[in-house]
Amino acid sequence: MTNRIAIGQLNNQRAALAFCDYLKTKNIKAWAESEESSFLVLINDPAAVGFASAELRDFLNNPSDSKYLDASWSEGSIDLNYSTQIAEKISA
Repeated sequence: MTNRIAIGQLNNQRAALAFCDYLKTKNIKAWAESEESSFLVLINDPAAVGFASAELRDFLNNPSDSKYLDASWSEGSIDLNYSTQIAEKISA
C-alpha cells in the first residue's frame, strides 16, 4: 500500500502540478488530488516530509523561481504561460 502524506494544499491545479514536478526531480514521488476547491499535494515518503514541506513554503513565496519552471519543462506537465499564471493565482 502506498503512503498518502499530505504536505499542503494549493488553490490552483496548475501550481500544484508544477510543485509536484519539482519534487519528482528530487526523486520524491508526488501527486496532486482535488479536494473541493483546492488541490492537496501528496507524497509517499515519510522521510521526505521535512524537505518537501520546506520547499512548498519556498514555492508559495516564489512560484516563478526558475527551479520550478525548469522542473515542469523536464516533466512536461505545464505550458508556456506557466510562470505568469502561477504567480498571478498565488499572489491573488
